[in-house]
Amino acid sequence: MINDSKEVLAQLGQTLKKYREQAKLSQDKLAAKCDTEQADISRIESGLLNPGVLVIVDLARGLGISPSMLLEDLK
Repeated sequence: MINDSKEVLAQLGQTLKKYREQAKLSQDKLAAKCDTEQADISRIESGLLNPGVLVIVDLARGLGISPSMLLEDLK
């Protein structure tokens, strides 16, 4: 189980990057689909930015996956 908030953000970032790469999207292309900035995608993937629920939903939609899939490894 992940307890530390830094670990949670790092794991979320890794999961986001995994699905983004599987979708063959650059950070720029995902950002454009989600109406956000590439720098924000980079910071989330690096575990430096704590995205809100609506951002997680937007990212999942941009990737064509369920929001729960981005959180699946946070057990």
